[in-house]
Amino acid sequence: MIAARAALNVVRQGAIFTAALIGGVVGVALVFPLALFVPEVVVVPLMMAVAGLYAGLAAAWAANLLASNRTMSRVFPVAGVSVVVGLLLAAGIIMSVLTDLLRWPFPAFPIALGLLVLALFASRASGHFRRPKNSLRRDAWKTLGLVGLSIAVEISTVFVTCSIVPCIP
Repeated sequence: MIAARAALNVVRQGAIFTAALIGGVVGVALVFPLALFVPEVVVVPLMMAVAGLYAGLAAAWAANLLASNRTMSRVFPVAGVSVVVGLLLAAGIIMSVLTDLLRWPFPAFPIALGLLVLALFASRASGHFRRPKNSLRRDAWKTLGLVGLSIAVEISTVFVTCSIVPCIP
């Protein structure tokens, strides 16, 4: 019986990690086209922050759906931890790329590695920040608010950057 619970817990954690990874990939895919005309020093932190936000949201919702103990993940702390980890990863990626510290196998390798780290932190945060069952409606509104805020930050970042530095359309 204990082995079955442990196996179920491993499957549950794997599903939450996979959901966080998919959320991170969606976040990167939404911001990646901006790299065509906005400097990479601006795009990489924006990309990793949005990927962290979406990974955190996906992990929180997956943990809520798969919870067996009637608890829910707290959306704001999980998303916050994921965004902070994304920004720290972005700083490391920019430093390693600009200083030529490391030779990456292919140009998108640091982003792919960062997505794996983001998914790991988001899935762990969704298990750490739990609370007794609460309203799903409130969490849905929080999620929509965070997604709307990420879109507004993305648009304003591009607008401010392209008003200061020439961007090539």
